[in-house]
Amino acid sequence: MAESKVSYQAAYLRAIKTRVGTILENNYKIDINTRQKVLEDYLGDDQLPHWYFYSNSPEEIARHLFILTQ
Repeated sequence: MAESKVSYQAAYLRAIKTRVGTILENNYKIDINTRQKVLEDYLGDDQLPHWYFYSNSPEEIARHLFILTQ
């Protein structure tokens, strides 16, 4: 039971990070290399608490990252 919850959580976080990367690239016109660096630096493992990803939409997370990096 716990293993399935962990794998679901990892899959969910991976999907959120992918969506955030797409939003940064398309909406905020950040090039792919910068996008990868931002995602690795700010959304790496254990950089943010898991509740942050559940309480904010991918659009909101992308906006926060864009503001932090500008």
